[in-house]
Amino acid sequence: MTPSWQHLSRISAWSFVLLVSIQSAYAACTASKRTRPTNVVVDEVQALFEEKDYKKLDALYARYLEEKSMTADSISSLQAFFEGIEQSFDTCGSTPVTEDTARSQEASLRAWRKASPRSQAPKLALAFFTAKYAWFARGTGYAPTVSPAE
Repeated sequence: MTPSWQHLSRISAWSFVLLVSIQSAYAACTASKRTRPTNVVVDEVQALFEEKDYKKLDALYARYLEEKSMTADSISSLQAFFEGIEQSFDTCGSTPVTEDTARSQEASLRAWRKASPRSQAPKLALAFFTAKYAWFARGTGYAPTVSPAE
């Protein structure tokens, strides 16, 4: 059994990853088109997620968590992992995000969580999605221009 202080350390570490991931969501919209080593991880994870290969996703997540590895361009492999999941809900891509695509993404994340109830990865991915969806639902206007309905 994991002592409670280790569990809290893990949660604190994930809070940090969440903050970094949210920041990277904005960078993804302005990133250059050059291929970075991080993109190898991002593309692999995105493909596994879109294929709904949850067992491989869980194994990859567990490996990155245990190894605490970095990509060749000094990005946490865990950050790249969650960027890969996030790519399927990209609010700055050429295909506009709609409520339908958001619901589809959420359904996929919930299916992953159901398929892997002991894994923390789908729970964290769902939390990241919820934060990103909130920004999508709010819109991009300044506070005075956003209606109460948004």
